[in-house]
Amino acid sequence: MTQKPYHHGDLRHLLLDTAKRVVEQSGAAQLSLRSLADEAGVSTAAPYHHFKNKTALLAAVAAATMREFNAYLTSSFDAALSPQERLERLGVAYVTFARDHPELFKLIQWSDRQAETTDQELAELRKENFGILYAAVADCLPKASEETRHTACAAAWSLVHGAAVLVLDGRLGLITPMENLDATITKIVRKLDLLREIEGNIE
Repeated sequence: MTQKPYHHGDLRHLLLDTAKRVVEQSGAAQLSLRSLADEAGVSTAAPYHHFKNKTALLAAVAAATMREFNAYLTSSFDAALSPQERLERLGVAYVTFARDHPELFKLIQWSDRQAETTDQELAELRKENFGILYAAVADCLPKASEETRHTACAAAWSLVHGAAVLVLDGRLGLITPMENLDATITKIVRKLDLLREIEGNIE
């Protein structure tokens, strides 16, 4: 292995970028600190200066991906749109990110509770992710109670996340041609207009 020169302050970024690329191409199961060192062209010991173990490394990659995911969601709409249109755009962006980055999306849904509780950054980014969707739902329900908004948010999240999982599993392709996937996703997300019905029934 020929080691690449790097500045110490850049090593963590180098390792994270390399790890993210490995996960995106091959999945998290293929990543190890030893293979990461080889892939990055650094000494075998180098990754351990920044990541205690594979769990810590994956948590860091998940945090970096979640930050990118949150930015992608917030850039999917602008304030000039109606609340319903913003929610629709947000839902489409959620599913599109999963479709375009399947392995990274799987990683940020990773359920290792130990990683989440020990990595404060990842935990905060998860809260931010929920907050983006919650704010969009709340804008659609200005007269609703907090409890109703949380219920509606759970419904909206279940809808878009379920669609994303179906896309990743290839099952959505069983009922619609993959070339029509964007249009299908948009139609699914438009079912979020049920939020209007929820608010219309608020006493």
